[in-house]
Amino acid sequence: MEHIKYGDFSNWVTRHIHESAVIGGHDKTIYEIGPTQTIEGNKPYSNLGGSPWATSNVYAKVSGVVKTSNAVYPADRSAKNKCAKLCTQIEKVKVLGLINMDVMVAGSMFLGKMFEPVTSTKNPYSKMEMGIPFSKQPKSLVFDYKVDMPNVNYRVKSTGFSSKKQLPGHDNAVVFVFLQRRWEDSDGNIHAKRVATGGEHFSKT
Repeated sequence: MEHIKYGDFSNWVTRHIHESAVIGGHDKTIYEIGPTQTIEGNKPYSNLGGSPWATSNVYAKVSGVVKTSNAVYPADRSAKNKCAKLCTQIEKVKVLGLINMDVMVAGSMFLGKMFEPVTSTKNPYSKMEMGIPFSKQPKSLVFDYKVDMPNVNYRVKSTGFSSKKQLPGHDNAVVFVFLQRRWEDSDGNIHAKRVATGGEHFSKT
């Protein structure tokens, strides 16, 4: 079995970011999967130590306003063994002490990288590069997991631009893997052909 680098999730980069005063001026701590170290200040992050992992924990600077959130955490499995904890949670934002917004944030991680700082909420896939070069023929993806799902039959939609809503239906956690053949033609266009797909939905604790 071949391990993905940093795939035991025992090493993490700790980032300390100061948010803009207009939204409260909070000091936030966010995490990335990579060689153990601490980064101080509002600095764009690029994968360190050859780490192939990116997360939804990002540094955003939209119209000069710095904001961040953290929904992927290092968690202890035992005294010397960590794992990655992905959460879905409400991020509370107060603008100038007057406007309160609740935004639903879902923790995610993927092989690839983010382009920081994120400068807008439009076209989110343009802010990331999903996937890493791979030239082998895998038979499976194997990983340990634990799932804690709310035993309710509704989901919450809260984007901050409208009121919080309950939607019918049970939410799921999901893991997926795509294998693609990618190439660039003579005009510089990028092409991708799907070779294989695997995935799993988790709906129960």
